[in-house]
Amino acid sequence: MTLKKQLNLLAAIIIAIPVLCVLFINVNNYLHSKSHYTTTDEASFRVFKKHEQEAFPQNNQEKISESFNFLPPEMDSFLFDKTGKVIISTIKGIPAGTKLNNSNMVPFLQSASSQYIYQFTSHTFDDERYILVTRFPKKEPPERKARDFLLPLLIIIGTLVTISVIILFEISRNMFRSIINIQKQMSQIADGNLDVEIISDAKIKTNEITSISNSLETMRQALVSAQNRKYKFIMGISHDLRTPIAIIKGYTEAIIDGVIKGKDERIKAIELIKSKSTHLENMINTLINFVKLENSDIRKTLTPQPIVKLIRHIADDAESTISVFNRKLTSNINLPNEYIIPYDEQLVNRVFENLIGNALRYTEEGDEIKICAEEIKDAITVKICDTGIGISESDLANIFDLFYRASNSRREEGMGIGLSVVKNIIETHGWKIDVESEKGKGSCFTITIPLPKETKVQQ
Repeated sequence: MTLKKQLNLLAAIIIAIPVLCVLFINVNNYLHSKSHYTTTDEASFRVFKKHEQEAFPQNNQEKISESFNFLPPEMDSFLFDKTGKVIISTIKGIPAGTKLNNSNMVPFLQSASSQYIYQFTSHTFDDERYILVTRFPKKEPPERKARDFLLPLLIIIGTLVTISVIILFEISRNMFRSIINIQKQMSQIADGNLDVEIISDAKIKTNEITSISNSLETMRQALVSAQNRKYKFIMGISHDLRTPIAIIKGYTEAIIDGVIKGKDERIKAIELIKSKSTHLENMINTLINFVKLENSDIRKTLTPQPIVKLIRHIADDAESTISVFNRKLTSNINLPNEYIIPYDEQLVNRVFENLIGNALRYTEEGDEIKICAEEIKDAITVKICDTGIGISESDLANIFDLFYRASNSRREEGMGIGLSVVKNIIETHGWKIDVESEKGKGSCFTITIPLPKETKVQQ
């Protein structure tokens, strides 16, 4: 369970506990208060008075006798005359004919006073005075009901308190262990040791802090990857710049030392120095452009404009270029609609120039180069394929890496950053590039350009 869910559950329990406690206190006070019993007795007495008035009409002894049969089952009565003789009775302890006096009546009433409410009323029949005694059972103190109600309530409160304590303990323990674990590993990384893998403790349950650990591990891997790219970048620059610099230095020293004496030889050496200087300048410009592509701010400069028109223009330009090198071009641009999407025209042109240039470089006269484009599942797919020498399976995984040269291109001039630049441009636009190749059969590069839902379509 995540920390958020645990904290929400804990908050709910914390709110529920005082509510239940207030309920417990109020119910307990009510069930054990004097007013509770008084209210109950008064209610019973009101019912009693109602039935008494309905059951015992005045000045009619026969009707009074008959009315005893219609008394509510919870109401008991007996009627006695002035001599104390019981005339009518529904109370088992005082049957009709019983002679009542202070010695037997008062103890009887006292013995049952805790269970019944008694009322004495005087009635006169044929100038004879009679006393009617009626009783209604008191509502027993609901102590057992109180226990039946309060005990589960106390159990619930106790359970909630226990659960909240357990949750609080688990949250604090997991947070403490997770933070300590991250702190130990991050301190090593802060010291420059990027080889320390940030691993979440297996004993710690998955929560937001362990998710932070996973994010930090992803960051560490990105730092290691960036460090490796930096190392390869420096090594690649050193290797590629060393050759033209060595040539320039060698010919310069030869001229200064007088090794090259003839005018024609000096002119030839100076032209070579100039050529290598130009080559060196181009390499530096290429590196600068590559570094610029690493800047994510370039996405802010992308301009919404027609894309299909550009693809058709690139295919048309490629036809004249490819024909000069005696290659066969097959072009199939199956895009009936025009789409407006954001891109940088100069950078996109550079992508296709690089891919078409590679296709020309690694094919021979008579080989075929295909440029195809179509719309598939809300995306434009552009393929540049050739029937050239292809790329070995071992090289495919690294073909887009900086300064990487496939085995087929090791004798070719260049810095090995062409396809890396292509991939950078493609990803900067939010597009995707893939490659399929088989040694000796050719290669096929596929560019996928997603079409956003809000893309404007021109027929």
